[in-house]
Amino acid sequence: MSNVFVGKGNLGTAPTLKRVSVNGEDRAVCELRVFLTNTAAMLRARYSRAAASG
Repeated sequence: MSNVFVGKGNLGTAPTLKRVSVNGEDRAVCELRVFLTNTAAMLRARYSRAAASG
């Protein structure tokens, strides 16, 4: 099953390519760890602070 994801972040570890067997078929799987920032929460906090101060 394919997945598409778009985001900006930092890699936590170097990506690794693994081979797994799915129903007897050898498949390549990329394993990676990505850390993302919750931009919506940051924007809400920024505007909340601005409204409170001004």
